[in-house]
Amino acid sequence: FIRDFWLMLLYSGTRADELLSIYTANIFLDENYFIGGLKTEAGINRKIPIHPSVKHLYEKYYNPNNEFLFMQPNCKKIDYDYYLYHYKFNFKQLHPEISEHTAHDARHTLRNELRKLKIDDIIINAIIGHSNDDVGKDVYSHVEIEEKLEAIKMVTYKEQKKLYVLASNQ
Repeated sequence: FIRDFWLMLLYSGTRADELLSIYTANIFLDENYFIGGLKTEAGINRKIPIHPSVKHLYEKYYNPNNEFLFMQPNCKKIDYDYYLYHYKFNFKQLHPEISEHTAHDARHTLRNELRKLKIDDIIINAIIGHSNDDVGKDVYSHVEIEEKLEAIKMVTYKEQKKLYVLASNQ
């Protein structure tokens, strides 16, 4: 679960709580996006693209009979405490080489990848769920899901050794 979860974070740029709070009804696998987001006005209820490299993970956890994408065996929603417990006491011990990282690092990693690819900040912010620090850009810039999908498809982590532990198990 932790490996899958981190891969999904790395390719979506969501906060851990955002990914854990995705309603199954808000996942559109045929259109390659989901609706999610928490915390800020720019982040709430945004369309977040599903990268082709991790679509199989969304399909793996997707069950139309469940309220949320991630559910415990006892049919309760997986919350941040459940995730943190399994990260600290299972995954982190097996992979000490990434133990200094947190789930939030995935947001930074995706943002940096998109910037290296010269993706416009307006599109990056629309994916990540940040405002543009410019009222005009926030009010008048409407980034369509197709633009977000085009940008996210450009991301590849195959070259980065630190991500090898995660990506090697795909």
